[in-house]
Amino acid sequence: MTVMKVAASVAAGGPAQPVARAGLTGKPLTRPETAYLLWLLGFLVVGATVGIILAYTLKQPGYKPPEGVSIFALFYIAAQALERLLEPLSYLYGRTKASSAVGVSTPEGVEPNNKLDKPQALKGRDVALAAAQDTGAGILPPEKESPTPLAEAAWWQEVVVQIRQNKSTLWGLASALGMVASGGLGLFLLEAVKAPHAPRWIDVLVTGLVVGGGTKPLHDLVSNIQGSSAAKKTPDQAGGTGS
Repeated sequence: MTVMKVAASVAAGGPAQPVARAGLTGKPLTRPETAYLLWLLGFLVVGATVGIILAYTLKQPGYKPPEGVSIFALFYIAAQALERLLEPLSYLYGRTKASSAVGVSTPEGVEPNNKLDKPQALKGRDVALAAAQDTGAGILPPEKESPTPLAEAAWWQEVVVQIRQNKSTLWGLASALGMVASGGLGLFLLEAVKAPHAPRWIDVLVTGLVVGGGTKPLHDLVSNIQGSSAAKKTPDQAGGTGS
């Protein structure tokens, strides 16, 4: 069974150090950590700046597909390419320090400054849960000094949750690359849907955000646009047939 580190003060007869358990990782849990929020902002600012500069420097005309090819085909291809490009990075992105709240121990063998990724956190949690199943141990009350495997599993689960929150900011990099592709390749979504009076820089931002959102949201958006267009044409066609 994996055991927790106990503070030196306990061995010396001093006050007991709280064991690692749920609620004591020191992580925000409900949002990404501050460093990842700053990365998100940086991705968007750099992507928007480069994309807009390219759009006004290269002055690429809006994408005009050949006959028989949907106007949205290239947008979908760009979104899928970004997903595949960032997929390997997603395994490395989102790591978090193992440091717990002040005065709280970490699992045995895990230093407070260690960077933990999702596979490590999942393995630690699963090992602790397996140990709990073998021993039938429950969660000890806060005043106890020796943790059970379930207490350790709860600590690891909070690490898993925090890594998931950190990974959620990766869309910022995808959107930044989408903005660069928009300005450099002439992918302008607002122009494609004939949005009135849309400045080019706004088009770059919107296109990057939509393409960076992934293929599924883009597919849903395109389906809604095409469905709305078909619905508007149907009454006219019906009226022409009746006359």
